[in-house]
Amino acid sequence: MKFLHAGVQLMEAALSDGSKPLPPRLRSIKFPAALDWLRIEDVLRVVEADESEVDGKRALRNRWPSKDEYVRDVVMYSLVYADSDGIAAPATFAARLQMLVDGRPFSEQVNDFAVDLVAELVANPRSYLLAHLSPMLTTHPALRADFLDYTRTDHDVWRDFYEQLMRVFGLSWRPGWNSESFTLALQCLLDGFVLRHRVDEERSPLTDWAAPAFIGSTVTAIIVAAIDFEESGKSIGETLDALLAPKFFPASAT
Repeated sequence: MKFLHAGVQLMEAALSDGSKPLPPRLRSIKFPAALDWLRIEDVLRVVEADESEVDGKRALRNRWPSKDEYVRDVVMYSLVYADSDGIAAPATFAARLQMLVDGRPFSEQVNDFAVDLVAELVANPRSYLLAHLSPMLTTHPALRADFLDYTRTDHDVWRDFYEQLMRVFGLSWRPGWNSESFTLALQCLLDGFVLRHRVDEERSPLTDWAAPAFIGSTVTAIIVAAIDFEESGKSIGETLDALLAPKFFPASAT
């Protein structure tokens, strides 16, 4: 566990946004050299700085005979948030059920929840590891298989939460939508929010540059598109066509 945690520290330091100074034991490490891929000497330096009496090299080799085996384990350990019960944003995740009992307008709850979730993710350097690694996963089939298990389990957790909200409020999906597609849409949106924040923090979804409450408004737009609040039985495409018909075909609309 100490070796895995040391590897996580190195990856987080290399992927951090620089807003916080590195601890002394990491300042002498040249990044991104530590990601080529995780130099064993750097891992040993981190562990031995905390555990001066440990024969780090021998202990590491006893557990992982090769560097490749260690790298696979530490990457997976980090990607699945094994040190936080498999939850990428534990604080926001724990607060999700408050939406069932909160008496405020639902749009306000959606905005606050979405903003808190994105803010918690961008504050964790590990959130950017997937964007860094995803192009490489196809060349590491064992790691990809393990990671797919995690991402699909995470998807199912959020899908179950959205299904619970649908049942509580007595709502139904528009034709063409279901809990799987809704969960996937929000996950893709969330991935984009996190990445765009790192690309340009001044024009981040967390700022008011695009529009006030941009994150909440975007999530709300998907909610309105996916859920058949008016119980019309129309798909979102049919709804759009009906709304635009008077503009494009005023004579036939009358």
